[in-house]
Amino acid sequence: MKIKFSTYKTIYFFLMFLATNIAYSQEKKWAAGIRIGEPAGLTIRKYLNNDENVLELNIGTYGAIWNGQKKYFGGEFRTVGLTFSGLYLWHNDVSKINGLKTYYGFGAQVNSRDYFVFKETKLGKDVFDEFSSTSFGPCAIAGLEYFLNGDMPLSIFMELGGYAEFYPAFFFARPQGGVGLRYNL
Repeated sequence: MKIKFSTYKTIYFFLMFLATNIAYSQEKKWAAGIRIGEPAGLTIRKYLNNDENVLELNIGTYGAIWNGQKKYFGGEFRTVGLTFSGLYLWHNDVSKINGLKTYYGFGAQVNSRDYFVFKETKLGKDVFDEFSSTSFGPCAIAGLEYFLNGDMPLSIFMELGGYAEFYPAFFFARPQGGVGLRYNL
């Protein structure tokens, strides 16, 4: 899997931003964690209105699991890309299970990824042109989150959703989902 050097710089600056905001916001309700799935990466949450509403920002890899070699824009994806998403979520308690919440929400997602278009065959080997693509579109998600009891303010979650690209490949849709762990401040 190929990830460009600029991707590492972007992740580094996001981590610095995340650490700074968490350090200066100890008295507020925040959460930070990791997500394994599609996309995979880091997640940060700001809880609003008595934990009923949430702003969520995510940064991570895109296309590593479900969308590895997928047809796209006259070619196909063959690399892992970078993704950013922002979501507005609604949290609801599951009344009979203490610590379990459901959530759902909507937002936007921006992806940066390379795709390859077949050019020709030379000496029995296929030659491809490589193109960089920055895409964006709406995303939606629904999930379950369980807040663990005890001294550690941890929660585990699982979620499913989808993404529909608006540009450049209008309505190029793909599923998303994952599991993860959050540290709640």
